[in-house]
Amino acid sequence: MNAGASAAPRPRSAPADPAAPPSALLFLHADSRLPPDAVSLVRAALARRGVLGGGFCSLVESGERTWWLQSLHNVLKTHYLPLLLRPRSHFAGLRVLFGDQAMFARTDAFERVGGFDASVPIMEDTDLCLKLHAAGPPPWSRPPDASPGRAVRPRPLRAAPRGRLLLLNRCVTTDGRRFERWGNGRATLIQYLIGIAWYSGASGERMRQLYDRVYGDVRESERGSAVATTAP
Repeated sequence: MNAGASAAPRPRSAPADPAAPPSALLFLHADSRLPPDAVSLVRAALARRGVLGGGFCSLVESGERTWWLQSLHNVLKTHYLPLLLRPRSHFAGLRVLFGDQAMFARTDAFERVGGFDASVPIMEDTDLCLKLHAAGPPPWSRPPDASPGRAVRPRPLRAAPRGRLLLLNRCVTTDGRRFERWGNGRATLIQYLIGIAWYSGASGERMRQLYDRVYGDVRESERGSAVATTAP
């Protein structure tokens, strides 16, 4: 089990023993904390038929406060986004997961779809979900469409089974400094603004500019607080 913000694909090795626990990659944000039994939970999830990846429920906390409304929304959007935008894919196992949910994937599946797409600087986590779903469970008959955003089109349901992604019924805790500064309403609006831009096919450069603009005030506030704390 590996943890990190990103990982590069590695050369494929010989087929693994089907009875052995699947090798997995887990991607953990620096401001998030896993439950103590995360490794066993991930292994059990990936041992299920057709499951290529998944994530945890994200519990947003800042100081002594828990952002229950935003935490609930994080769980619901994993389901309702694919249900609204791609209902057939939702019922075939697609779930929309984000980085603060401690995403994980089978190592062989991650390598097979090319890992995270370097040309997608924002929403690369959701892009990976689409690629895993489109790839289908092993053995794969052909490479998936690796294009970002709306261009990722899973095969028709009648053609081949799809890769399934799971939302585990356990929580990772993640820092809620953005919600503390903005509040639930504005934070959610900004998330949707970025998501809509990606889904509409915005370029990587445009996505980066948008991200820097909407999140810049939080980073500047954090830098200012750090300077004030260290100043004599």
